[in-house]
Amino acid sequence: MAPDLDTGAGLRQLLAMPSRHCLALSGLLALSLVALASCGGDPWDYSGQDLSDVVLPMENPPSPPDSPPSAQGIVLVMIDTLRADHLGCYGSERGLTPNLDALAGRSQRFEEVRSTSSWTRSSVAAMFTGRHPAVLNVLGQEDAIPATSTTLAECLSAAGWRCLAVCTNKNASATWGFAQGFETYDEPEGTAGYPDDFAMVPAEVVTKRGLALLDTLEPGERFFLFLLYTDPHDPYLPHPELHPLPKNGARFEGSRRDLKRLDALPPQERTPPDEERIRQLYAGEVRYVDHWVGEFLAGLDARKLSSETLIALTSDHGEGLWDHGWRAHGHDLYQESVHVPLLLHLPGQERGRVISTPVSLVDLAPTLLARAGIVAPSPIEGRDLAPLWRSGERGTGSQRLYAELRLGRFELQAVWLDDAKLIHNCGKKSSRPYELYDLAADPTEKHDLTGGVPHGLEEQLHRSLWRWNEYLTRNREEATHVSLEEVDDSVIEGLRGMGYLGDGESDER
Repeated sequence: MAPDLDTGAGLRQLLAMPSRHCLALSGLLALSLVALASCGGDPWDYSGQDLSDVVLPMENPPSPPDSPPSAQGIVLVMIDTLRADHLGCYGSERGLTPNLDALAGRSQRFEEVRSTSSWTRSSVAAMFTGRHPAVLNVLGQEDAIPATSTTLAECLSAAGWRCLAVCTNKNASATWGFAQGFETYDEPEGTAGYPDDFAMVPAEVVTKRGLALLDTLEPGERFFLFLLYTDPHDPYLPHPELHPLPKNGARFEGSRRDLKRLDALPPQERTPPDEERIRQLYAGEVRYVDHWVGEFLAGLDARKLSSETLIALTSDHGEGLWDHGWRAHGHDLYQESVHVPLLLHLPGQERGRVISTPVSLVDLAPTLLARAGIVAPSPIEGRDLAPLWRSGERGTGSQRLYAELRLGRFELQAVWLDDAKLIHNCGKKSSRPYELYDLAADPTEKHDLTGGVPHGLEEQLHRSLWRWNEYLTRNREEATHVSLEEVDDSVIEGLRGMGYLGDGESDER
């Protein structure tokens, strides 16, 4: 019997055992319905086997909140492309995020948060619905949230809450179904950028428009406000007043034009100053957005709304910055792309706690709904996280988390089981179809353990992934497609300017 991997100690014990790789693979197996409907062939064949011991999170159905509603207002701040490791509260010593760190000090801070994908549309769809992007079928450039899906805003508006938003990424625009349930879904035009380059919507605009929406509220009115800041997303703009840039002889700036040239270079032709310049520009954007989120929080307090408002702050994904070869995101499922921050400040809370239990962004919607006294819609994969900050206990099945990416030629799945992580490259034929990592010992995923550890570890993760794909086969919603040829020119311009579309054809992210 394979060792119990449901605890970090169990994983470390297993990894310390002598290596045995006596499990003989039987060669290429016939593709099953599961494989066809999910992510390609899988040489670990569990068809017909009893996998009931692999407990999936969605097998714990939503239950009514166990306490009265705790929030009269909910603010969800999403900072696009924000790597967790750039925040001081997540270990950075660069001083980029004083305002977010102060918020963390009075919030429940979740240390190990897994995004459900490494690009915006899939990730935000999961955040809004509590369902995985592969279940929603929101995976590609023309996929939209199905009208049959119930969003966080729809649940709140049905209960009498005013739902307002400022959205600055066209991948989460009303075009793709993200405005479902919102009274106001403001999508401002870009105003900041390099000369003759794509113009971004800066954080200052998001903060001011968000505060203006708060000023439309009646006294005591319940509200949900979603703010999507995109500053850390490329193109990267300089902010010398907050983060001076060293003169290091770099040949590229953060404009869309320069980034296209830089990304096209073979690795051996990039110089350390080239890469460091981009990393510094990215860090400056993090510092800039922190400043304006701080201004928003100050404005919330000035309007005397803080004491009854839940504030959630997170990101949809991170950024590669060449940790595994890619500068941007939407190419892989490594930690720099899918480890995101999550802060939950509860009304009246002066000090929070740090929660080490791994959680997923699909847990955000049911958690926010529960604080509003609303039962999350069913079926749903996410869970209310309140038991974790109340007692620190692990919910049943909370250790198994999943992510998917299917964008252009990149097709991957990942499964986490505590500190263990398995990545399945299920697109084009690869010499490394699977990668296995122990995140406790190797948080930057530099040492692939496939074939070098007891086969029981891989078997546990493969069984989890197999059962997850069975679940997807049974529960996947019918895809809703919106042709790029039919959408507004401003949406196309926004997607192209942020690197999601090439000149006349789809890019790879």
